[in-house]
Parts: sequence; C-alpha cells; structure tokens
Amino acid sequence: MPSFFFGRKIINGYVPLGFFDFDLRYLMSYNNYEGFRFGLGGITNERFSKNYKLDGYLAYGLKDDKLKYHFGGTTRVGNFSNTWAGFSYTDDVQEIGSTKFNIDKRVFKIYDPRPINVSTFYNHRTWKGYVETNFLPKTESIWQLNHSKIQPLFNYAFFDGEALYNRYDMTTASVSIQWNPFSDYMHTPSGKIEIEKRYPKFTFQFTESLPKFLGNDFKFGKIDVRAEYEKQFINGQKSMVLIQAGYAHGDIPLTHLYNNSPNNLDREVLLQRITVAGKNSFETMRFNEFFQVNISCSILNTVLNELNCLIK
Repeated sequence: MPSFFFGRKIINGYVPLGFFDFDLRYLMSYNNYEGFRFGLGGITNERFSKNYKLDGYLAYGLKDDKLKYHFGGTTRVGNFSNTWAGFSYTDDVQEIGSTKFNIDKRVFKIYDPRPINVSTFYNHRTWKGYVETNFLPKTESIWQLNHSKIQPLFNYAFFDGEALYNRYDMTTASVSIQWNPFSDYMHTPSGKIEIEKRYPKFTFQFTESLPKFLGNDFKFGKIDVRAEYEKQFINGQKSMVLIQAGYAHGDIPLTHLYNNSPNNLDREVLLQRITVAGKNSFETMRFNEFFQVNISCSILNTVLNELNCLIK
C-alpha cells in the first residue's frame, strides 16, 4: 500500500491489517449511561474488493451491561461519480437531541471529554438503505431511507393528543449534501478525494418522515444547515468560524429535537459543575436544559380540557 494512503488511514483512525481496516474509534470510550464502553470494528479495504465493502462493530458497556452491534455492506454502482449503494442494521444507543449530518465521517479523536458527562440516551434498532454519490461537482451526498424502533432510556413518553408513546417507530427519508465550492479534488482508483481544502464549506440536510409507512408513528420534517470557514495565517495559527442552524416542524419526540452540545453539569454546587471543555460545545448550557418545543394547538387544547375537567 502506498505510504500516502497508509498515512491517510492512520490519521483517520484506521489500522490496515490485510484486507481489513480496524477502526480505533471503537476500542474504548466512556459515558454516564454505559460506563466504560469497549468495542472492536472496522471495514474491509481494497485488498478485499474494489467494488464491495463490508463493515461492522461490536461494543459492550460495563455499566448498562448491554451488547451493541452494527453490520452493513455497500457495492459500487458508478466509478467516475464514486457512487455506492448500501444497507446496514444497527442496534445501539445515541444521545438525545443530538444533530447528526449523515454525510459526516466519524472523526478520530484520541481524547474527547464531552461524552464523559452524557447520561440521557435512547436505544435505536435501525435498518438503513442508502446511496452515496459525488455525481454533482464539488459535492458529496447521501440519499437515505431509515426505519427505526426507538426506546428512550430515561423517564420519558410522548403524548400526541390521543396516545402516549414510550416506544415508537420512525420511518424517514433524507438527503444530506456536503458542498465545497472552492476545494480541489483528485480522482483515484479508490474514489474522489479532496486534495486542497478551501473555505467556506456548506452542509445541507433535509429529513421527512413517511406517515404510516412501515408503521411510522409520527409526521414531521427537519431542515439542517451548516457553514464552516477557516483562515490560515503565516505563523501557522488559524481562525475558525462554525455556523449551524436547524428547523423542525410537526410531531417530534424529545429524542429527535435539538439540544446542541451542552457541556455544563446539572448540579447545584458550583465546584461540582467543573468539567473539561468540549470542542464545539456550549460550556455554560446545562445538559438537557433547553430543547426546541413543538406543541400544536390541538394538543394544547386537549391538555387544557383535561385540566379543566380535573379542576371541576
């Protein structure tokens, strides 16, 4: 393997061994719900096949005593456009209110302090089918269909005015687009890669639920946008600006609303709230302190009517 590609994989958190790239990001992590989480996983590389990929992981939390896993596969359907079609199944946990762009790659961090304090998660068992492509110039995009069975792992239920949901099904269609209009790219046998990063960069994601499809319980939509800018200076320093916004409409449970990276512990004593700062986090916002609130007039009227009955 050429040293350029080997070094690039190491930087991204992979260790190539034969036809398999082991992912260092699965080895160990910690949060308040799972405790210490240990795992093993990765993805096949070009030695296995240039047209097919298999990926997966196994993980185990010592505190919740639960096994999590993922498996999936993709096949190349277009060379020049670097188009891949794939599927996957995941049984894992995820932080509530977390905004994730599907097009984002998992970032390798030797040490990430913020997840240490996270304690509110939901379990999701998700089937996913998707197409990943670069057919538009200067872009990467993922077109995706998800079906998930969701179970909040904390004391929470969603009331839509008629029924109470402490478990629910979600079927959504989404498109996630990364547009880097000023970057330079190079076509390689393994796909198109960004060789010269230039800013600004833009990310767009549109998500829509599919009512009644595969037992979907909710009707909602989300629009998420992000803009990134970075300026390098002669002395090696750099300044970065990140702007991110989202809009959600319809009936959306708390698990899928916005709670963008708070990092202040929810404790009364000041000294007990001292923690390590996280990247791109709101250091003065307490965990689960603010969420976007969606409440329709019909639901509000139902609640008021119930209260009136109780008062009478």
